[in-house]
Amino acid sequence: MRVRPTAIARAALDQLAKVGWGEWIHKAPAPDGGRPTEVFKLESVPCVHETYVFDSAVGGLGGAGAVDA
Repeated sequence: MRVRPTAIARAALDQLAKVGWGEWIHKAPAPDGGRPTEVFKLESVPCVHETYVFDSAVGGLGGAGAVDA
């Protein structure tokens, strides 16, 4: 079974909406006709920068994050 790219994109946007990073906006047809449409609007979210450093205590990488407000 082949999945259409639009279905994959829709599922990804639905996940963003589910976690609060965006919302679907439903627009009615224009007065002179047309079809109703949906637009996905991303919410403003802070930009997170991760700096990974080697942590010898656990033998791997540990993250130290900074958030831009």
